[in-house]
Amino acid sequence: MNLEHFVPDRWLFGDDPLKITSVGVLVYTGELKKGGFPSFLLLEQIDQPGKPWGIPAGHTEDSENDPRQTAVREVKEETRMAIDDSRLEIWLVGLSPGKNKADIVYSYLATGDELGQIGQWSWVEGLRIVKPENKKKGSSEIGTAVLFPANEMFGRGHPLIKSYYRWDHMHEIKAKLEGLKII
Repeated sequence: MNLEHFVPDRWLFGDDPLKITSVGVLVYTGELKKGGFPSFLLLEQIDQPGKPWGIPAGHTEDSENDPRQTAVREVKEETRMAIDDSRLEIWLVGLSPGKNKADIVYSYLATGDELGQIGQWSWVEGLRIVKPENKKKGSSEIGTAVLFPANEMFGRGHPLIKSYYRWDHMHEIKAKLEGLKII
């Protein structure tokens, strides 16, 4: 699937349109291929019970005519990182059976400069980690941000990640990573 399938009013697939209701962004470093050793940006959502972890994600707003706008906004709101919408690639589309709705997950290869916008990174328990430097500048929803290696992300987990993953499509992300033999 490519972006040519989208028309400007948050609908896709022409004859049987599906409304895009939420968007997630799988921000990564490395390469999304076998042997590429990617790491994914996971965020701790501190405003939810259990402080779950997941990717930057959120619902579309009425003023957004393209799901890429939602992706750029959500990443900025949750991480302070400005991303280039022309580098977003559709990773998966999750359909809600019988509801005429769809969710999109984009992949996004982040540069070191972009990741530096989040804050000062350090190493903690073998992971690159950043805590918000100034809560007033960042999201009140997000606590710690971690670059988590793909090969460890869905295993027994890392001691730092004690909670479940948020966002409905994490199992689909895992299946795609397994299918591509990345994990």
